[in-house]
Formats: sequence, structure tokens, C-alpha cells
Amino acid sequence: MQPDLNGTDSLEFRACGPINTQLQEVKSFSADTEMLDEEVSTRELTILLLLASEAVSKDSQAVLSFQGIKMKLNLHQQKITKALKRLLKKNLVKKTLNGYSLSKKGMQIINSLLNSPDTCFKIPGQDYVGIELKIPLNNSNNKLYNLVYLLKGRWFSKWRWIGMFENSESIKMEWQSLSGNLEACLCINDTTLCFAVFDINSSPLSLNRELLDAEFDNFSQKIQKIMNIDLATYPSASRAMIVTHSNCNKLKICSWLTNYA
Repeated sequence: MQPDLNGTDSLEFRACGPINTQLQEVKSFSADTEMLDEEVSTRELTILLLLASEAVSKDSQAVLSFQGIKMKLNLHQQKITKALKRLLKKNLVKKTLNGYSLSKKGMQIINSLLNSPDTCFKIPGQDYVGIELKIPLNNSNNKLYNLVYLLKGRWFSKWRWIGMFENSESIKMEWQSLSGNLEACLCINDTTLCFAVFDINSSPLSLNRELLDAEFDNFSQKIQKIMNIDLATYPSASRAMIVTHSNCNKLKICSWLTNYA
């Protein structure tokens, strides 16, 4: 089966692909003294930019777990701990039972940083190949909307919880494999449930389809067990191979932060 290249239409509700979080050219930044009278270190900036870029990619406030931040940035646990403590002290992030998110002040700081002409910031764009299952929801099966909350914060098999993304219209969840080679996303709104498994290191031309199929089946079986459902009973479900493009730049982040904050 060829990838559904037309399946990346941003107007169509579907599973959100990964975003390349290997941030490049992030420099230390001394914020406007009216907003913050302490310097923001490079590591703190990297965490703030991660939270911002993940939020933009899902069009929702990002709440990432500690392990999610650690896995995404591939940094030592102690370094993450110290940076998050400083960010909490400066009121740039918020801590909840579900993880860490940008505060309003944090959004303002990132917006100020990225709007500066002296700031050089780049997240390389990349195509990710995935397999997605999509289930239309109606009055007879909308119980799935409540059941997805059973997955929140769950670790299972090789999958580690990254975070949750929620707005007034949808819920999105994200996991990453222990090896870091796979990412799984689940999205649900009033009309559609979809989830997908992406091979982070593959392009449409280098994909091992058999392996990705097996990983998708493994993930699907795990979440069905937790939710105590059988997706085979949903005849309207459709499974397809998709390609999503990760692209997050200064302008896109600034625009989202301005509208969201």
C-alpha cells in the first residue's frame, strides 16, 4: 500500500505526527526586565521551546510529563530537574498532576524571544510515515470519548507516556517507544477517534512496512486491553498508511502563542 499523501490535509481531523524536537541554534536570552529580571539559560529555553512547539503542533496547550521532556530532549534527568525547578521559580511553567505546561508568562517570554530579529531558532521540517486507524463516532459509540481517559499517563509494554494536549474541541495523547524510534498519537473529538504509530527514523522511501504494521498492532492491542474494548466490532473503522510533515518555525509559534495567550 502506498502512503496516503493526501491524508495530511490540516483541515481533516487525524492523528498528529511527531515533531522534530532537535532544536538548533538556541541561544541564552536576557528577557525584558519588566517581564523577568533573571537570565533564562539555554537549557531552560530549550524546555520552553519544546513545550511551545509541541503545543503548536497539536494546536492545544501542551502538558508534558517529566519523562516526556527527558525523552524528547535526550537530556540527563538531573539537568531536567534543575532546569524545571528554575522555570517554576520564575513562573514560566506550571506543574500539574499531569505534568508541565507553559504559563502565560512563559508564553510571553517565548513570544518576546522569537519576535526578536536577533533570535535564530530552527526546528528542521521532516516527513514521518505512520499507520492510522480512524473510527467515526456517533450516538452508539461515543462512549469511546470517556474511555480514552483511561489511557492518560499510562505506560505499557515498550510505550512511555509523553503528554496530553487538550482544547475545547479535542483531546490528544502521545507516547514514545523506549528505543525512541516510534511515536504513537491518539486524537479524539465529538465525531472521530483516530490513533497512529509513526516511525520517527523512516521516510516514505525507506519504510519497513511489515515492521511498522507489527508495531501498530502491538500498540492497538495494548490500548484496547486498557480500555476494555474490541475495535473489530466497529465496522466503520478504516486503516491507512499516512505521511505527516513536521514544520514548526518562529512565525508559526509566535502566531499560535499570540492567539492562545
